Amino acid sequence: MRADRTLELVEAGLRLQGERSEAALLARVIDEAIRLVGPRRAMLVLNEREPFDIAAAAVPGDESPTTLLTAITPWLVDARRKRKARLRHGPRGVAQIDQRSCIVAPLVAEQTLLGCLYCDLEGGYGRFSDTDRDLLAMLASQAARALANLRVTVGLERRVLERTSELAIIESIQEGLGAKLDFRAIVERVGDQLRAVSGTDDLSIRWWDEEANLVHYFYEFEKGRRVELPPAPPKPDGFFMQLVRDRRPIVLRSLDEAQARGLTLLPGAVWAKSGVFVPILGGDRVVGVIVLESYEREDAFGPDQVRSLTTIATSLGSALENARLFDETQAALERQTATAEVLEVIGASMADAQPVFEKIVDSCARLFEAAEISVCVVDPVDGMLHAPANRGTNFNAVSGGYPKSLTD
Repeated sequence: MRADRTLELVEAGLRLQGERSEAALLARVIDEAIRLVGPRRAMLVLNEREPFDIAAAAVPGDESPTTLLTAITPWLVDARRKRKARLRHGPRGVAQIDQRSCIVAPLVAEQTLLGCLYCDLEGGYGRFSDTDRDLLAMLASQAARALANLRVTVGLERRVLERTSELAIIESIQEGLGAKLDFRAIVERVGDQLRAVSGTDDLSIRWWDEEANLVHYFYEFEKGRRVELPPAPPKPDGFFMQLVRDRRPIVLRSLDEAQARGLTLLPGAVWAKSGVFVPILGGDRVVGVIVLESYEREDAFGPDQVRSLTTIATSLGSALENARLFDETQAALERQTATAEVLEVIGASMADAQPVFEKIVDSCARLFEAAEISVCVVDPVDGMLHAPANRGTNFNAVSGGYPKSLTD
């Protein structure tokens, strides 16, 4: 091989290694093949199995890349099997000027076949030689290494980005606890962040009240639309209870898989093409589930996304259990405090019941956040219902005529 051709090949390899996106790299392979051997047609295909995918191509304007792919598929299959570049001239028995030269060179990196590079040239434009075949074989080898390295780099960058997103969500959960956000506020915060980092508008966070046997649909988005659903009991042998029993993520790669696993639609919902269901664990039991769905494509969720969701679900489960227990403890303390305050007023107001009624109204307003509260008593003399203490309304003016006889 001449020194200038070797130099061209080295420079081509450097340009391939310099590309930072797979699409740009694949297009560059075609450009470098044209620069090195000057084919009339050049095509780069990927996939170890048929059908092959056309990754990049250059053909005359009146020709179709898919038609060319159909014609050369047997040669691609042969190159995939033998993993060796081959030069062909044909058809046999005709003058060289009427023949077409064809080269197929496999892209192999670390014993893995990534694709094949094809080039051809009619006799009227020239004729490929063994040197051209060897050049394309080396170019294909360089392209395979560049593509494998780029995929590793992109994969690492994606995992770093996913891990950064995970940590940001987990930090947000902890901040919510530190700020004493309530149970629902933490769910809203995590749901909004998950939708942002996952790039999907089809996400749900559901909570299971085991004691009441109800699933609460706290955070439901379908195709970017917020959906409000009332709590409902899960089917004893249904999909949700499978999650509760197995305590492992379930990935549904297609609609057929979803229906085979017994998944049913919620009211007003439509079938997704794929989905992942990750249980939220509180201690050793399932307390909820995070659901991601795709309405655009099947098999949309891979191992990395499942692992990331599982990490977030673990942190969320611990945080929400703590928040729930905190809310319940606070509510219990408030009830005890309200009771103690009422008893204290009763002890200090033996001769006058009005302060007791006022304190009861104040306590109820604080505990139940009601807009209208009244304390009603029955007059033992006239049997009429009276309201000595009100909040937000005048009891005697409600319903057109209180006080009202208990016999009515």
